[in-house]
Amino acid sequence: LSQRLAREIKIWSQLSHPNVLEFLGYHLNQRMTTAWLISPYITDGNLSQFIRNISLDSPLRIRLIVDTARGLAYLHAQGICHGDMKPANILVTDERTAVIADFGLSQLADSTESGLTTTKSIKGSFRYLSPELLDEGARHTLQSDVWAFGCVMMEVLTGMLPFPNAKNDISLTLALARREMPVQTRSLTVAEPIRDLLQECWQLKPSDRPTMPRC
Repeated sequence: LSQRLAREIKIWSQLSHPNVLEFLGYHLNQRMTTAWLISPYITDGNLSQFIRNISLDSPLRIRLIVDTARGLAYLHAQGICHGDMKPANILVTDERTAVIADFGLSQLADSTESGLTTTKSIKGSFRYLSPELLDEGARHTLQSDVWAFGCVMMEVLTGMLPFPNAKNDISLTLALARREMPVQTRSLTVAEPIRDLLQECWQLKPSDRPTMPRC
């Protein structure tokens, strides 16, 4: 198995939480060159797809964000950095519960593994990356997960993408290099406590961001 796949199986198989997708096992082909990871079948797709079909003022949006926060707080309590938080990696069950999936970039927060995130080979989705991940030798951290969670929260509650004017990875990279915010929070039509939380999640200094239990 590849190092990344083996790591994903190791991390995912040890997790158990209502807001984390359940790991059922894996299947190897006869040559042991390809593996399929097995989980429950999710009919409603991912969060990005699901929110297109519910109104902006639906209370379900808040509930899905709370679910996501609980799942990510659980991962962080286990010392696990997800590394690729975005709506496409959050699934919605038949019970309308959000569950975090895709642990291919996940790692222990104190891991010394190299090669996951550098300026030469940035892993993750640019629209949800925190600015410090552009720095030489930077690595995904619990704090970069918090930045990404803020992006997810904003997108779910407003329907707006982070960095809405950036159309490709080049323009996204430039925006991150300039230390721009994913959006100007004062322009959002959300409750004041949510606006304040977004500003906290998007602090440029990682240590100034809240921990997930505080979110």
